[in-house]
Amino acid sequence: EKEPDTKHTEYKSDWLNHMSLQADLESEREGIIVRSIPGLAGVDYLTPGTLTNHVSYVFGPVIKALVEAGYTEGLNLDAMSYDWRLSPLAMEKRDQYFTRTILRVEEMYKENDDTPVVIMGHSLGCKVSHYFLNFAKDKKVGY
Repeated sequence: EKEPDTKHTEYKSDWLNHMSLQADLESEREGIIVRSIPGLAGVDYLTPGTLTNHVSYVFGPVIKALVEAGYTEGLNLDAMSYDWRLSPLAMEKRDQYFTRTILRVEEMYKENDDTPVVIMGHSLGCKVSHYFLNFAKDKKVGY
């Protein structure tokens, strides 16, 4: 049986190995694929649970308030989580992230009787949102 400190160090090493990219800063390590959790589940709490929600929320309380105000998940309330390890160019190259986000915003707009779509960001997501708006402006006429 390994000592607790050794196990702790091993777990940290495993986590770092799974989260780090290859030297090109775009490719996963061989045999490892990490992707963000899609939709609202990917942005609500870092560690969901009765004992952890109050210390690990990201958008959890905002989502709850919007649902209570009448918004419906998947119809007029959604999230486009992303891989924070990647540059915006790599996000588009690997996952077509910004192209898919444009399509989702357009879909929500049409499904909700041409109601404008509000985009919110948190932390690094604010920078990603800003990049997205410029990406959309460059790709679509009228944005």
